[in-house]
Amino acid sequence: MFAAYQAHYPVEPFEVIDVERTWELPLPGGRHSATGKFDGFVRGNADPYIPGKLYLLEHKTEKRGGKANLPESWAARAQVGLYQWAGEQIYGEEIAGIILDVLTRRSDAGRIGPSFRRDTLSRTREDCSIAVANLNWTADQIERCREEWDGEMWPQDRENCCKGGFKCGFYNLHIFGRSDFELQQNYQPTEKYLDL
Repeated sequence: MFAAYQAHYPVEPFEVIDVERTWELPLPGGRHSATGKFDGFVRGNADPYIPGKLYLLEHKTEKRGGKANLPESWAARAQVGLYQWAGEQIYGEEIAGIILDVLTRRSDAGRIGPSFRRDTLSRTREDCSIAVANLNWTADQIERCREEWDGEMWPQDRENCCKGGFKCGFYNLHIFGRSDFELQQNYQPTEKYLDL
C-alpha cells in the first residue's frame, strides 16, 4: 500500500511540519482536559492548499466498500472541530483545514488495488466552540455519575454499540458479557497514550 501511495502522490502540495504529535490541553473552565494525537501538521505550498497556511493531516485506513470516512460521515463529527481548536491552541495560528487522507485497502482477492482520496474539512469558530463545550458537558456528566453512583454503576448507552454496519470493538462484551479469562485474552490494557 505504501508503494502505491507514493506513486499516487509523488509530489506533495505541502511541507511536513510535525508528525504523531500527542497533546493534552485544559478545556475552557479549567475543570477538565482533552487529550489526543495528531497524525501530522503540514504547511501548504501548492494548489489545492493555501501556501503558508497550516493544515492538520489525518490518515484513515479502511476496507474496500467502507463508508465511515465519507465526507457525509465526517460532516457531523465533533472530532473535526475539537482537533481544529486544539491545533490552534498548540500552534498559536489559524488552522486552514483538516486534510482527511483516506487510504482504502486492496480487495480481499487482490484484483483491485488500493485507492486514495483526500478531502479538506474545516469548521467555523462557532463549530469549534460547540465541540469543546460538548466535550466539557460530557466530562461533567461522567463526573456527576461517578459521584452519584460511587463508581459502582454506570449509565449505559448501548444504542450506539451498533450503527448501520459498524460495531463497537466492545460490542460482544457490552451485549453478551464475557468471562474474566476472555477479557484478559481480548482486551489487554494499552500502553499509556501520552508521553507527557
